[in-house]
Amino acid sequence: MTRGRGRAAVSITLALLASALALGAAAPAQAAPVVTPIAIPGAQATNGVAVAADGSAWVAVERYDGSTGQPTPSTLARIAPSGEVTQTAALGGLPANVAVVGNRIWATVPSLMKIAVVDPANPANPTFLSVPAGHCGPVGVVDGGNGKAYLSLPQTDGCASASEIAVVNYGNGSNALTYRSGKGTAFDLVVGAGSLIVPDHDGDVVRRLTLDAADSLPVTATWTAPAGSSGPTGIGIAPDGAVLVTYDGGGGVGRVAPAAASGPLGSFATGLSDPYGVASVGSDVYVASSALNGGTSSVLVVHPDGTRESLTLPAGTKAWDVAAAGTTAYVTDRANGRLLRLAPPPAAGSPARGRQGQGRGVRQGRRHALAHDHRQGPGRRGDDQGLLPREGVPPGDEVADLEGQEARQAQGRQEARRRLAAARHQDHRHGHRPGPRRHGHHGQDPCRQEAEGDHELPGSGRPAALGLLTAPPTRPRRRPGARGPRAPHP
Repeated sequence: MTRGRGRAAVSITLALLASALALGAAAPAQAAPVVTPIAIPGAQATNGVAVAADGSAWVAVERYDGSTGQPTPSTLARIAPSGEVTQTAALGGLPANVAVVGNRIWATVPSLMKIAVVDPANPANPTFLSVPAGHCGPVGVVDGGNGKAYLSLPQTDGCASASEIAVVNYGNGSNALTYRSGKGTAFDLVVGAGSLIVPDHDGDVVRRLTLDAADSLPVTATWTAPAGSSGPTGIGIAPDGAVLVTYDGGGGVGRVAPAAASGPLGSFATGLSDPYGVASVGSDVYVASSALNGGTSSVLVVHPDGTRESLTLPAGTKAWDVAAAGTTAYVTDRANGRLLRLAPPPAAGSPARGRQGQGRGVRQGRRHALAHDHRQGPGRRGDDQGLLPREGVPPGDEVADLEGQEARQAQGRQEARRRLAAARHQDHRHGHRPGPRRHGHHGQDPCRQEAEGDHELPGSGRPAALGLLTAPPTRPRRRPGARGPRAPHP
């Protein structure tokens, strides 16, 4: 081969290799979250949910008498990140919403006209704030981030008083309540960009209120429902700071920038069945549709690029509220005594018990084969390279053990190649000519046969991608002082 042709071949090889590496670096399609039901003993339904700083979920648990169907004393339950129900707090009545307020967990109990305040370190002894007669029971609750909590007291069939927003000054220890009317009938509240956002269910508008020191809560913007939507109910904040509101009339979700002037909300999603909970989960938006009035309950996931997917939930689910712990979502169920955990699937190549392996087996589907063989008990076959877990490896660690064996074998092969290259270099330095080739099976060169597993780019020490180089380059005979083509730079 002439020098020009050699350079052309090297250029083509490098171009193909770069293309292969670019294809390999392409981001895979985002896999759907894994839905795991977490049963809560003795519960018949779950309502509000909030996530504390330690990643634990606190969920409002409803309990009913099995023979009469009447409510029985209900609880606030703590679900550890592991999925274990570790703590409960007795609330006395049916709870509604839950929020993290300061370093406490607050749960509204509208039937008792109370707010339960739970210390996570002592959940068995909650304290209670009472709403006096002449007001409606508390439903929505949110921490203002200013030493004050805000409650919605909506007018319902059991209350003749006007709807109000109550302000609780917990930062100074007084827990004094101040009431403000004329803000709408709200069942949920959220704070965004320093303002209190109130969805007025009966007025079909969403209001932005200023969190002023005097607690007068002046209205600074009023946003109307998108066409075809009515009854704003649930509310949340998107990853970009936008306000998201769900509508139980029309099954839509509206969107508006928190600093926007009064006007109509934009449409974020449509065609849902009785949506309520909406929250940011990582960089995504999750919307829970309960289908309490018919249809199919689901959780809609909207990704940052605008693509969306509807998650399949366990049969009989009535998805209600949503709270996030990083990229994991917790969804309550109005028809079952459980909490749904929606977590990202394990990353490709992740070992069974969380230890990062070094081999290729798991990425090629070996975990599934191992799990299948493990169920069959003794006598299971090994992997496609003849490896078996060593004796004494604990159950569940077989994948990591196999990966370690593969890594050691790969290191051994790489060391053998380095020694072979060093020996050839030493022969060249001393002027030794290569002897006649020794042929292995079927007339193959043993050096070529040895290298056919993981080929390397000449001079790079890195494997070639996608078999673009099918054998290590042979050393050409050179005239003294002649220069051959340079090896491609890695």
